[in-house]
Amino acid sequence: MAQWIKTDGTEQEVKPKNGVEFTLDEIKKCIGGYLEAVPYKPKLVMYVNEEGIRLELPYNARATQLIKEARPGYPFPIYGNVLIASTVETGDEPDVLRIPVEPVILPCEECHSENYPNYRYELAGMSGVLCKKCLDLEVANVNMVLNSTEDYLELKNDQ
Repeated sequence: MAQWIKTDGTEQEVKPKNGVEFTLDEIKKCIGGYLEAVPYKPKLVMYVNEEGIRLELPYNARATQLIKEARPGYPFPIYGNVLIASTVETGDEPDVLRIPVEPVILPCEECHSENYPNYRYELAGMSGVLCKKCLDLEVANVNMVLNSTEDYLELKNDQ
């Protein structure tokens, strides 16, 4: 889950509205303007307002402390609110299968779970409503097929 660090020192866990990946507008709303992605830790990105200094946004002591601990020698102080999110939550993870989902108040078509929200999905011509557990299983199955196809093609090319 992502961390929203405000200039007043408060920190709040946040998650993408769709439950999977932040939109550009969601990130901009957290930081209050144009964003700059600062590599933070492996698989984590710190989004800052790229105009923080020019706009004279308040100094963010907590975010500055965190970036300097993670990246000693980082030369800039942080001004304005920041969002620290995983590369999966920001869409920057290259080897992750992305499935558009929309939270809905409908039962899961697989296990009939009514623990809402469930998710309307669309994947390779298939669509439906699944709970998180069933959707995760479906994604794992598709990834397994994709990986075994890649392994097969590698073996075939090696022959």
